[in-house]
Amino acid sequence: MFHKKFVSIIFIISLVIVGGASLLIFSIDCWGSTSAFENFLCNGFFEQKIEPLLWSFLPLLAISFILLFVRRETFIAWAKFAAPTFAVMLAVIFYTYNNKSQMGGWVNWGSDEEFATVLLPPLFFLISLAIIIYKQRKLRKGGTQFLQTKR
Repeated sequence: MFHKKFVSIIFIISLVIVGGASLLIFSIDCWGSTSAFENFLCNGFFEQKIEPLLWSFLPLLAISFILLFVRRETFIAWAKFAAPTFAVMLAVIFYTYNNKSQMGGWVNWGSDEEFATVLLPPLFFLISLAIIIYKQRKLRKGGTQFLQTKR
């Protein structure tokens, strides 16, 4: 049951980050900003720090919700993939958002941050989902075979 607590913590942290970033998106008016706080957010802090966090933690929020309903073995299999992968994804997204690339960038369409935002979070989500589904099916299949051979 320890994994349920850990997944709950991941879910709550993701919810706070995604919710806070979404709240900032809908409440800050950069066109008519008058306060010093709005000016601070509108002059690059939002695009360089808050937006990468939003796009990185969005798939983690969905996956952690799914992980609340799976077995411990499935969580461990996912965690072995997610720990290094999420860190690398977050680092690449922060790098691309904070680095102004020269002409072209990594790809020929758009900028590097657009490429990283479009590719990495959905890829993380899809691979995580595939790992969870595969492990759940394997555990279900293995569990019934064990019961059948035990009789």
